[in-house]
Amino acid sequence: MTTLNTAAEKHHITAKRSNALAWVLLARKVNRLLAKMGQTLNISAMVVTK
Repeated sequence: MTTLNTAAEKHHITAKRSNALAWVLLARKVNRLLAKMGQTLNISAMVVTK
């Protein structure tokens, strides 16, 4: 029973770790998209003000 418990714990930890990694990658993608959108908005705003 103890061996099963530790194996489950290890699996749980790795699952949590991969989940966190997935979130980090997702956050980076979103940040990149937002940065691109911000750049285009700034450019269009500059064009409008000119």
